Amino acid sequence: MTARLRVFVQERAYDVEVAARARAVGDPVRGPALAAVREARYRLGLGPGDGYASAITFARSLGRAAEDLLHHERRLRREEA
Repeated sequence: MTARLRVFVQERAYDVEVAARARAVGDPVRGPALAAVREARYRLGLGPGDGYASAITFARSLGRAAEDLLHHERRLRREEA
């Protein structure tokens, strides 16, 4: 599960970053989207620690990052129209 989440977060972070950087610097959607990308990449870099509890915590962290990136991706699309 964690491996799939890692791939998903990596791909989604790239997509959200591209869409956000296409926005004007003052666009109110741009900053929060780029912050979500930075946070997601930070979480990816942490990796799981030793033990079962740490592995679960890491997987949950990636899940939250994925959820946040999806939120910003939807918001970027919605604000385009």
